[in-house]
Parts: sequence; C-alpha cells; structure tokens
Amino acid sequence: MTRKNLGLHVLLALCVAAFFAWNVWRYYFLGDDGFIAFRFSKNLVEGHGLVYNPGERVEGYTQLLWVLLLALGMKLGALPEILANVIGIACGAGILFALLLLSRRVTPGAGLWIWVAPLCLAVNRSFCAWSTGGLETQSFVLLVLLSLSRFAREWDENARWPLGSGLLFAVATLSRPEGGLFCAAAGLLFAADVFVRRRRPFSSLLLWSAPFLLIVGAHFLWRYDYYGYWLPNTFYAKVSGFWWEQSSVFLWLFLRDHLLLSVLPLLLLLAAQGRAVYALFLVSIALYTAYIIYIGGDRFEYRFMTPLLPLLYWLLQESLRILTDLLARARALRGGATAIGAVLAVGVAGTSALPLVRGFVPESGIAGIESVGEYAVLRSAEGKFFRRLVDEGYLCGDELIATRGAGAMPYYSGFPILDLHGLNDVVIAHTPIERRGVISHEKVATVDYVRERGAVLCNVLNRFVFDENEEQYRNLMNPLFSGFHPYFPKPIRCVRALGKYIVFGTTLAEEDFLRVFARFDVIR
Repeated sequence: MTRKNLGLHVLLALCVAAFFAWNVWRYYFLGDDGFIAFRFSKNLVEGHGLVYNPGERVEGYTQLLWVLLLALGMKLGALPEILANVIGIACGAGILFALLLLSRRVTPGAGLWIWVAPLCLAVNRSFCAWSTGGLETQSFVLLVLLSLSRFAREWDENARWPLGSGLLFAVATLSRPEGGLFCAAAGLLFAADVFVRRRRPFSSLLLWSAPFLLIVGAHFLWRYDYYGYWLPNTFYAKVSGFWWEQSSVFLWLFLRDHLLLSVLPLLLLLAAQGRAVYALFLVSIALYTAYIIYIGGDRFEYRFMTPLLPLLYWLLQESLRILTDLLARARALRGGATAIGAVLAVGVAGTSALPLVRGFVPESGIAGIESVGEYAVLRSAEGKFFRRLVDEGYLCGDELIATRGAGAMPYYSGFPILDLHGLNDVVIAHTPIERRGVISHEKVATVDYVRERGAVLCNVLNRFVFDENEEQYRNLMNPLFSGFHPYFPKPIRCVRALGKYIVFGTTLAEEDFLRVFARFDVIR
C-alpha cells in the first residue's frame, strides 16, 4: 500500500467514524419497548425469574440473550437505560468493522472500495438510530453478519469441521428468533451442495447443523417447560397471519425513502460471479423479506429492515466494484472508469443518506423514531410519578394497572401490569382478531376481561398523568368527549395528588374506589 493510498484509507476511516458518531448522537433515544426487556432483567436479578409480573410465567420478550445480558449488567451495578445503548452503539461500530474484514477477505485487492458499505451505513438514519433505542437490534444484526461471514469463509475454504457458523447462527437465533431465517438461507445452499451438486457429503451437513439444532432445540424445550408454549407470547400477541396490504406499504416506503429501486438493478452484476457469499446474502435477503411480507412489517420506522442494510449495501459495494472493473477493460472508458465508479459510489451513499436528509413522515400506522423516543420520555415520567405515589403512601404498589405501552411506565412504577395488547397475557395473545388495525397492536383486551382481572387503573388515552392546563386533560374532562378506547370500564375517573391529575377507568365499586384512593382529591 502506497503512502497516498494509506492516507486515503485513514481519511475515509475518519469520515465513516465521524458520520456514525454524529448521527448516533443526533438520533440517540430510548424506546418504550426497550423497557420491557429491562423489566424482565430486573425481575430476574431480584429473584423472581424470567417474568414480567412476579408469579406469572409469560414470555413477553423476544430477545432471550439481550435480557440475560442486561440482567448480568444490572447484577454488576449497571443501569440498563445506559448499558443497553452503550452495547447497541458498540455493536453498530462492530458491524462497520466486520464489513471491512469481510471485504478484505473476499476481495483482497479491492482497495478503497471496502469503505463504500460502511459509509452508506454511517449516513443511514435507520442504522444509526437503531444503534440506540434500548433494544437488541444492532447486537442481533452483528450476530447475523458474523454468522453469514463465517459460513461464507467455511464454504470457500471447504472447512472439514464447519462448526463455527452453526454455533453463531444458534446464538443469533437466541438473540432473536429471526436468526433462524438466516441459518435457513445458509442451510439451503449447503443442502443444494449435498443433494444437487453432490460436492459435499451428507455428514458435513449434519455436522454443521448440529450446534444449531442442539442449542436452539434445547431452548425450545426449556421454553415449553417454563412458559407452556413452543413460541414466545409476543409472537401470538403480535403476529396475526399474512397481511399483504400493510407489508406492501411498509416495503414500498422503505424502497421509496432509500431510492432503492434506482440502485437495486446493480445487483444483477453479481449473478455471473459465482461467489457463494453473494448467493448467501441474496438468499438471506429474500427469505427475510418474505418473512416481513408475511407479518406485515413493523410498527416502528424500518427497525425490522435494519438486519438487511449491511447485507444490501455490501452487495451494492461489490456490484459497483465489479462494474468499475468492467468499465476499465473497455478501451474507450479505461481512463474514466475510476471516476465513474466514484460518482456511482457517492450516488449509492446518497440514496442511503436520503432518509437522514428528508426525515420520516409517519404513514400507515408506522411510527417515526422521534415519536417513539418522545413517547418513552412521557411514559418514564409517569412511571416515576406512580413510584412516588407509593413512596409517599398514596398507593400500595400492588394495584393492577391495565395499560397500553408496557415498557417505561411499568418498569419505573413496579406495579403489576396487564398489557391491553396481550404482551404479558396469554388469553389476550391467543384471542383471534376481528379486523386488521395498527400493526402488531391489533389484539386487545375486552372490557369484560379487564373486569375479570380486576384492574384498579385502566388506560384511557395511552397515558394516565396530566397537568391541569393540558389540552388532553381538558378534553377528557369534557362530558361530550367521545374519543375513548373500548377496553376500559366506564365511567371515567379523575383524582389529584402531588399537583398532578390521574385519569383512568376502574373496575372498583364505589366503596372500594373511595377506600383505595382515600388520600387523593377525587375530582370525578
């Protein structure tokens, strides 16, 4: 490597690091869903087990390894609100580094091209934002990328003992169940080599799949023994079958906001290369996209598409490199091939950065990153206020709260919770939906079920605590207001304490209501 090339590599490394750091800082947030994992971790550390409400075994999480990792951090004295984002950001940086290593291994003479994919990710709004949020998103993406990269290496080297990738795929699947989809993509290529091309023995396929089957199979058996179901309760609560109308909108918005339809044709250049890693990444993208289509997408802005971003932009990077090499072979374009490639690389990076420039306008029930963060801030304040009510003797802390948004408010308050969308309730989660609604929030408790559970405070408008001068509070106090959700018992009640107003429905009879809220000023 010449001194000039070394200088360019250092400059590009600084640019990628600066863009990534700036955009992570710009979009840094905690989402409400992250606090769900925090609550499971907290209960585990406190000796209650992997439960949301002590004494109720319901698998209301989808990320076992993330919950265990946060529990370990909490045991050592770390705050999950900080630890989760520190790990997420570190994993985001790890993905950028892993792509560099992958490029150097697959195409050792690629030169400056190895920086295209990391640059695209460093300027991508979704990738940088979901490096925070308090969720396992980027740790899962890193595990998937490492699993696929390891498999490609074992494949190219015709490894005699291909155990590494199988083990990594198992770990990725414990991080999120979708890890099994990427393992399936690798398994399809492996099976084709065994049964179609007959280039590898069947024993090698068995050896490769053994770690995955043993580890993931053991987790399935443990889950059924501990929770009583083969799949997480979150799957039953959030996935209601094929929903093309919603998923088509979700995918279209993703393609539109990233201008991907203008650059995806470049991937056709990979077809003639015959590289296993290209086929592996493309099959992985296809399988995962089919899964997204089946479930209807996601409630949050492109969170579920984040695992595809490193694969997609690395493939586009390789396509640009191949195209430039082809142009360089043409005598008429030999002198300008590098310049053309550089312009195209900047163009692809520009498509990745477009959502960062334009922002996101919520559509079709998909919430933008900013609103997700703002909601968690609001609910965190409510949870801390409820804990203060317990500390100052207004409430006992064992009153059942029925609510939407089962993260920050339940975590900080510590109250027993009934999630109205069934996250931590088997009955709601297994109730068939009558009509499609907001993605992953379609199942909802009935008033009769809320009464059966004996909820003391029940969510009215996705929040409980108000200031007197707030417009929402004045609307709720208006006798003509009709914007109530159907799952809380009426009439609406309002009490005041510590300068705040709490608005809710309740299943309590009047005598019991006055006893429980004896220290409050009863407004209604």
